[in-house]
Amino acid sequence: MLSVRLAIVTAAAGLCLWGLFSLLDTLKQPALLRSAKATMVKGCDSLESADAKRLCPALFCMKAVFGAKLVDAATPLTITVDKHDGLQHRLIAGNAGAAGAQDMRHFACLLDGTQVVTAKLVQNSELQELAGQSADWSL
Repeated sequence: MLSVRLAIVTAAAGLCLWGLFSLLDTLKQPALLRSAKATMVKGCDSLESADAKRLCPALFCMKAVFGAKLVDAATPLTITVDKHDGLQHRLIAGNAGAAGAQDMRHFACLLDGTQVVTAKLVQNSELQELAGQSADWSL
């Protein structure tokens, strides 16, 4: 009887440890955490992994758009433009709102490394111009 209890306790402890390490592993993955009061970027403390280098600049831009209250916190954002000039400057732009919605807005961010220099709403024509342009990203 004692060995059955030991086996059950050991199995439960193993399941708890597996859950804990799974949770800790997902906390390292880059993602945007949104609530009505605040927006946070997780998993972007260091840009060493390939996922972090690819995803984190867009997440920083999204956080800046929500932080500047350019759109409501529940608005879905989609990145359509992601360009960098070979140095540390990066242009990220996209759509704010559901696809095909009447009230869709467009946003653009200019980043210097991991810092968002500018985040603002732009017209559709400006978004198309930024998507086609290669040099001047003045916002």
